[in-house]
This record gives sequence, structure tokens and C-alpha cells, in this order.
Amino acid sequence: MIKTGRFFIFFLLGLFTLPTAEASVKVYAEVDRNNMYESDTFTYTVTVEMPSDGVSVGEPKLPNIAGSFDLLNSQVMRSSQSSLVNGDFEVKKSIIYNFMMAPKKVGQLKLGPSTVLVDGKTMKTKDISVRVQKETQQRAQNQGQDRYNQRRNRQRSQNRRMDPFEDMDSMFSQLLRRQRGGFMGGGPGNAGPPIDPEDSFFIKVVVDKAKIYVGEQVTATWYLYTRGQVRDIDTLKYPSLNGFWKEDIEVATRLNFQREIVNGVAYNRALLASYALFPIKSGSIEIDAYEAKCSILLPSFGFGKTVQGTKKSQVLTLKVEDLPLEGKPDNFTGGVGNFTLTHKLDINSVPANQPVKLNIKFEGQGNAKLINLPTIDLPSTIEMYDKQSTAKFFKNGKSYKDYEILLVPKEEGEVLVPEMSFSAFDPEAEQYYEINPVPELFLSVTRAREGSKISDVPLQDLESSEEEPEQAYIPVIATTWDGAGTSFLLQKNTLFWAVLYFFIFASFIYIFLRELGLTQRKKTLQKLIQARFKKIDQLSTQSENWRDVGAELTNMMYLCLGAVSGEGGASLEFDKMIENSPPSVRRELSSEILKRVKACETISFAPESIVGSLKDPKNIKEQIKGINKLAIKMIDMGFGDSKGESFIEKS
Repeated sequence: MIKTGRFFIFFLLGLFTLPTAEASVKVYAEVDRNNMYESDTFTYTVTVEMPSDGVSVGEPKLPNIAGSFDLLNSQVMRSSQSSLVNGDFEVKKSIIYNFMMAPKKVGQLKLGPSTVLVDGKTMKTKDISVRVQKETQQRAQNQGQDRYNQRRNRQRSQNRRMDPFEDMDSMFSQLLRRQRGGFMGGGPGNAGPPIDPEDSFFIKVVVDKAKIYVGEQVTATWYLYTRGQVRDIDTLKYPSLNGFWKEDIEVATRLNFQREIVNGVAYNRALLASYALFPIKSGSIEIDAYEAKCSILLPSFGFGKTVQGTKKSQVLTLKVEDLPLEGKPDNFTGGVGNFTLTHKLDINSVPANQPVKLNIKFEGQGNAKLINLPTIDLPSTIEMYDKQSTAKFFKNGKSYKDYEILLVPKEEGEVLVPEMSFSAFDPEAEQYYEINPVPELFLSVTRAREGSKISDVPLQDLESSEEEPEQAYIPVIATTWDGAGTSFLLQKNTLFWAVLYFFIFASFIYIFLRELGLTQRKKTLQKLIQARFKKIDQLSTQSENWRDVGAELTNMMYLCLGAVSGEGGASLEFDKMIENSPPSVRRELSSEILKRVKACETISFAPESIVGSLKDPKNIKEQIKGINKLAIKMIDMGFGDSKGESFIEKS
């Protein structure tokens, strides 16, 4: 049947001309405006339109903008639009890349073409011209008007006489200013000289520590200080915070102001963002700037005036020290803070070959997400079938990490799970300490149930099912030939044969479309994997890029497993994708997949003291080769035999 189906594939290819995705993909660029002043910002957008999700699209490569523009921020959006065209229902999908930029000089500036890799082919956008004007004349007029108002009011104050009508006018003016205080953004004491627009607002960052250890929490908070009323604020750039594991504490959705005195001047202060930061390496690490553009209504004589400006917070440098090697215990697994441990064994008696759950939970002050579980020294009569974890960080700086371990006893009898001990580092006391251990656990193992076996899906509902498995449908095969009946059908029932031939032909078309779709998906995935491995090979040539290599290898595993499971690599957690994978992948590759992912995530995010020898070039090369072989196996099991072709050699 397969050979016959392939024959019809070639036959149908000669009859039909199928449009390719590449022919209907459009790539274009645009700006929200091309006339502006030198202090303005604008949005440069690259849009990729395509007919379906089966198109491989790379991130745009921007033109050289170093001498003309600053790139302030970027954003990616996806959209889907359905329409009825000439009676046909069409779906158009788009990927939209927005880049916020600011001009660095005046004049007629040019944005060259951006390039986008679509299914392995480079597509370019058109050039765009931008006109940037000076603002010096307008600013001079505004500043001149401010100076005139100041001189006029100083002169009025000096020429004041004991005229009762003048005093009455002065009292009426003060009362009017107080009544209008809400609109003017001021109040008592704000009717003085106009505020310099340069002092209208600024952004300040505050950290609670300047010297910390690797893995220790430092809280960084950004505030907006203003002397007027904020009409609008546009965040141009959030801090990237490279070199830190970041957890959100609060990111403002509205400004809540409080009064604060700075260098003897009254300001209104509002929180912009606050993060808990955990450095992942030692040395001097920078906390980069927060940048925002604001429109401020300043209190002034008359009804006030609105000024605009862009400000950045200062860049801070923190000194990060490695955890001390002296006194470092062997059972230290990455915990920096103050933690406690709880454990729970769900049952104490279980039949052989049936799993039992052991929960080990770390919680306390610090980032428990960085705590790893060491190798458990289990007796030969019991094995660890699976392990997974959940973790969460709270705004008050506390967190937890809960390990769920699936143990399977293999023999009847009494089993002793030995004591497990852990240690952590207290940054306040600057010393290591022992966390309360998991004591020895006794497990009574009874005789195995007849026909019992372990499920292919790890950590699923462990309730046994009494339902009979669904029987596969087996068609009845004809073994005799009824000549008389056949003769009757041939002579009397031509409609029967017409319907039969129609269904046979329709079956061949279905097989053709299915095989073509799988082949196209497989080829697209292979191209994407080859491009990823090429990037990984380039990064691995320099030893200082080991964290980037770990991150790319982690992404590679998510990509492959997401494709095989049909989840796309982003919609579910990793363990859930394994559950949704084909049984062969779960049964034969799940343990190796989890092992590789754990190693790559450790290389990417764990403190350097925990990474240890994993970052050595030799080990990095071993991880690349191992994941290459694992990717080949996953693609083979999910899409059919690829003849063991290496992605590294192709790249």
C-alpha cells in the first residue's frame, strides 16, 4: 500500500501544481512618521505576512543605524485575520516586529533594507527616508517667554505700594491661584518662580545592597520624581539586567505619588518598577538604565505650561563575590538564603512494581528556584522512575521549590530509604548551615499484583483502572472469490463499482496529502534545527560564551520536543510536552531528555559555583554532540526515518 501510495504521489504531482508558501509570503517595513524633531522618537515596523503557521520565519536583521539612530526598545506581536475572498475563506497570519528608535542627528536620514530569513530564503524590505528638524528656535522662544515672565513679576513685586486697591488685587490673585491649584499642578508655595524644564522630572534607581554574593538577593527599585503634574509617560526602555536572575516584585500600571524632599526641594515620587535580582556570576555587574519620556504640566504664572523630555536613570555597578570555598559542604546544591525543608511520603506500604510519591519542599527567604536536588543514594531494590519540580517566588522575597519524586520498589520486603541532608549559604552570617534533613524512610513492599506494570506517562494519576483496554479494529480479509456474485455485480450494479473506485481514488489522495504535509513539516523543522546548531557551533568556539550555548541548547530541546508533541514548544511546560509525545519517545528517550535539559538549564542560569565543570569546553562539546543525537532520534520517532543524518555536519 505504501509503495502504491508513493506511485500515486508522483502521478498526482504531474496533474496538479501546488502553490508554495514562499510565493505568498510578504515582508515589508514602515514607520509611523517620517517627519520629526531631533528629540522625538518613532516606531520602525517590519511585518511578515504568511498564509499559515507552517512557514519558518527568522528575526529581522536591521540595517546599520549606528551613526544615525538609537534603538531604544523592541516588541514582537502576532495577528490572524480571516476574510471571504471570491467565495473562498482565507486566513492571513502576520508577525509584526516593532522597533522604537530615536534620531541622533538632524537632516535627511535613511533607513536601509532589513532582511528576514523565510524558509531558508532571504527577503528584503525597501529603503525608508526620515527627515529630522532642529528645535532650537522653538526652545529659544519658550525660554525667552519664561525669562520675560520672571522679570515682569519681580518688577511688580519691587514697585508694590500701599495702595488698598493693589493689595485687594493681590489678595484676589492669590485666592484665584489657590482655587486653580488642582489644574496648575501646584498648591500653597507653588506660585513662585517658574521651574526650569530640565528639573521638571528625573528617574532614580535605589538598591538595598551594594556588595553581595552570587545567588544573593538584591532589590532594585526605580522611581519617577517630578515637580509638576504628569500628563503622560512613555517607557522607552526597561533595564535589561544582564547577569542577573530576575523576579518581578512590582511593575507599575498606574502612578501613585507621595511627597518627598530631595536636596531641600519638594518632589512627588512614584514607583515605576521593582525587581528582585540574583547575580549568576561574580565580578562587577552593571544595573543598566531605565529610560522614559514624559509630558509634565509645570506650575507657573497663569495657567501653567506643559514640557516634554526624555530622562534615564543612572547606571549602577554592583560588586559580586563568589561563595566561599572554605567550609563549603559536599551537600550544598545552590541555596542562598534562609530555608527550611519539609517532606512527605504518600504511602508506607505498596505492592512491588507500583510507584510511590516522595515530596521534598524547600521554602524560605531567598530564591529557592536555584536549589537543586543531589543524587539520592537508593538501595538496589528501589529505583527513581521520575522526578519533577514546581517553584514560585513571592513579592516579599520568599519562595519555594517542591520536588515530586516517583520511586518504584522492585522486590517484596522492607526497604530503607537513607537519610538525605542538605546545606545552604546564609549571606547575612556569611557561612554555610545545615537544613533540617529528610530522615530515614521505611517502606513496606508487598507481593506484586499479577500483570502489573509501570505506566508510560510519568507522574500521572496513579489510581489503577479496571477498564478493559480498547481493542484495535481488525478488518475481515476475504479469502474466497464468489464468481456468480461478482458476475452479477459486474453486470447489474455498475453504480457499486463507481462508488468503490471513487473511495479508492480518494484514499490515495488522502495518503498523498498526509505524506506531503508530514514531509514538508519535517523538512522545515530540519532546516530550523540545522540553523540553530550552526549558531551553537559558532558560540562554542569562544569559551566565554558557555552560558549562551546552554541557553541555545535548552531552546533546541524545547523546539524538538514541541514539534514531536505537537505543542509548538511554548504552550506547555516541558514535562507536559513529554506526556503528549508519542509513546516511543516517552518510553525510550524521556530520561535522557530530562537529563540533558537539566544540564543545559544549569549551564544557562545556575550560579557559577554550581555549574562547576559543566562549563568546560570539553563538556560543552559533549552536550552539543549528545543533543544532536537526541534530536535525530526524536525527529525519527515523530516524523519517520531520517537515516541518522547529523545536524552538526549539515550545518
